[in-house]
Formats: sequence, structure tokens, C-alpha cells
Amino acid sequence: MVVVGGGAGGLGAAVGAARCGARTLLVERYGFLVISNSVLGASLLLGVALIPRLGVFALPIANCVGLVIANFLVMGWLKRTGIVYRLDVSGVLRVLMTVAVGLAVGSLLELEAGRWVAWPVRVAIASLACVVGAWIFLRPSMDERRMLDFFAARRRTA
Repeated sequence: MVVVGGGAGGLGAAVGAARCGARTLLVERYGFLVISNSVLGASLLLGVALIPRLGVFALPIANCVGLVIANFLVMGWLKRTGIVYRLDVSGVLRVLMTVAVGLAVGSLLELEAGRWVAWPVRVAIASLACVVGAWIFLRPSMDERRMLDFFAARRRTA
């Protein structure tokens, strides 16, 4: 089986096919995505393993660890291929704000609803808060949107 694309769907399809016994080939035009997405997937397993110890904080913390490791791997790949890499400090701060939203909601749930709401529900609510925080803090700026639109239009005409 040939799976094209190393994103979350492609990795899931490739792993699923391999588990079913199929000989599987994963093709990704940007090789670093397979590595970084694998690290992020493994960070979820770490988060699940840490839930009994860290409660609602396990998944956001594990995700942050996975993101840091994956970004360093991508940064190294970009430098090795000669691509100039610049750390976007404002982007890092926006990600930290997103995680802070999830941790704050998780803390409130742990303190206030710990007795009457089951921990899987608390984890789901804290994760949803991270998603909402990501939507608020990580949206592309107007300049980024214009740049994305420019490249998308250019790609359609090519």
C-alpha cells in the first residue's frame, strides 16, 4: 500500500495498514513532516500515560513537549537543507498563551469540578479550551493571509 502525505491522516493510514499486515510505503514530499508528526503523535501517548499523575494538565504539557521537540527537529532539517530559519518570538508567545488558556481552564476544573465531573470530561473541556485559545491566538495575521492568498493564486495559475 502506498500512502501519500505525512500529515496526521497519512501517518494514521500508514500505521493502520502496517498493523493489518500490509506492506506500506509512506511518501511525503517534505521529509521532516513525517518525523515531526510522529513526535507529536508520540507526545499524545505520553499525555495519556501521564493523566493519572498530572490529571487535566497531562495532555497540554505533553503536547508542549512534543511541539518543542518537533520544532527543533524541523529547525535542524531546514538548516541542513540551507533554508534560512528565523525564530518567530511572537509566535512562541502566542503558543504559550494558548497553552496558558488550557492550563487555566484545567486548573479551574480540577479545583472546582474535581468531585462531580469525571476526569475524562475535565480533560476534554481543557483540550477544547486549548483549541479555542489556538483559534484566538494563532490565527494568521492580515499580512500572513495576504501572503497565503498570493501563493495560492499563484499555484492555481501554474
